[in-house]
Amino acid sequence: MESHLFKRLPEPEIDDFIQSLLLRNRVHNSDDFEFCLHYIQHWIRKNGFRGQTRLIKYTAGSEHNFWRVPKRWHIRKFELRDSKGGLILNHLSHPLAVVPYSDSFIGKVTKEELLKHLHTRQDIPEAYPYIFRKMYRHWESGWGIAMPYELLKTLNSSEYHLHLETELKNEPMPMLEYTVSGSSKHIIGLSTHLDHPGQLNDGLGGVLASLAALWQLEQTSPSLFYSYSLLICPEIIGSAIYLKNEPTIRERMLYCLCPNMLAHDAPFAMCLSKSQTSLLDKSLFQAIAESGTEYKVGLWREHPDCGDEVSYDAPGYEIPTTTFSRVGETYKYYHTSFDSPENISMNRYFSAIDVMTRAFLILEDDFVPERCFEGNPGLSNPELNLYLEPLNVSNQLNMKANLEIRLLRSKKIPCLRSFVDFFISNLEGKASLLDIAEASDMPFEFVRQYAEAFLKKGLIVSKGKIVDHQKTIVMTSLGQNSSVPIGLSPSA
Repeated sequence: MESHLFKRLPEPEIDDFIQSLLLRNRVHNSDDFEFCLHYIQHWIRKNGFRGQTRLIKYTAGSEHNFWRVPKRWHIRKFELRDSKGGLILNHLSHPLAVVPYSDSFIGKVTKEELLKHLHTRQDIPEAYPYIFRKMYRHWESGWGIAMPYELLKTLNSSEYHLHLETELKNEPMPMLEYTVSGSSKHIIGLSTHLDHPGQLNDGLGGVLASLAALWQLEQTSPSLFYSYSLLICPEIIGSAIYLKNEPTIRERMLYCLCPNMLAHDAPFAMCLSKSQTSLLDKSLFQAIAESGTEYKVGLWREHPDCGDEVSYDAPGYEIPTTTFSRVGETYKYYHTSFDSPENISMNRYFSAIDVMTRAFLILEDDFVPERCFEGNPGLSNPELNLYLEPLNVSNQLNMKANLEIRLLRSKKIPCLRSFVDFFISNLEGKASLLDIAEASDMPFEFVRQYAEAFLKKGLIVSKGKIVDHQKTIVMTSLGQNSSVPIGLSPSA
């Protein structure tokens, strides 16, 4: 189900972002990685974001919580030729052709020896595989080449000429932070990884989706309560080093969202934070459920992980971190050169971006209502006009009832009179509107508008927002007779 909830970034800007960065050699520390960050800074300014960027650099060779910052890696020259001098691969073939952080090797190599250093994917014979392990063990020696399996099958020479010339420079590892400020001290974090050279859905797609969702949030909300801070970094090592060096940001960050792999043909996959009860867990689930799109919800890291959640929801930091993706097991092009624009759906991608924006807006609009009345108020009184028609009157379907609204999980028509009972039982200044919406299985906007009507009539006051992740619901069920199946006829 494609969503059109929000004004979107112009398509040419999205296309330019992808085409400008996709084939850059975005390894953990490289000139291309830094180029991409400078491009993103310019792209943010060009598209009217109202927040600020900060380029952060960490010294090569320095250690942070045992994570060692790699030196800057660069390919000076790469050519693989057969015994007759015929070119097989070079640095222009694909960013994945040389295994990241390979050492130099210049000379002749037998086919037997070459095969020991080659990586392919027989299940996707025309694709280059992504071999990333050496980026996390950059102190180990060795070299490797990735190529399509179909190309490997054509290697008939007994000897080959390899010119692989790489260098390591003592230049810092860069990251980029984008922050749009709200009125409170509290931060909602987002963490995305820009590495994964030559791949879109994994890595680059999460970066662009986060930026697009924040742009939509800024376009929709002139002012914000929370600050939103996006980190663009090398996966895991980047976020681990960043958090180690940013204690003030850690203390202010309530929750974090890690989005990734949002554009392939699969249901949404949401993994809860370790706490399983954070407001971000609740708001993202609410937004997914309201989208009408098929989804799966799992415990922390139950579905293929997005990566950086291990840095945030970690011992001593314990920032509840939720991940948002599509079910990864169904994406056959994962970690290959076929993770490309031709093999994703932009409609699905935009739908995911809208869900993220909606989740943030729910957080912004949420508040804790507390009643100013006792007893059972006469909601049908014209001075209030807050009465909601029941579904059943004299054992007949009440045609005055709202028959358009649906419960999110069961898709049944709710009895709004039962909802009213539930609603007024949870106005004790403990549960937020999001808690009420989640527990009643109702759309958040319906609950918010009804609460706003109570607020205008002086029946409730707002106690502000809950900024921890423990909630209390007094009445936990609408009851078995609170809804009827979709399609119930008036004569039923």
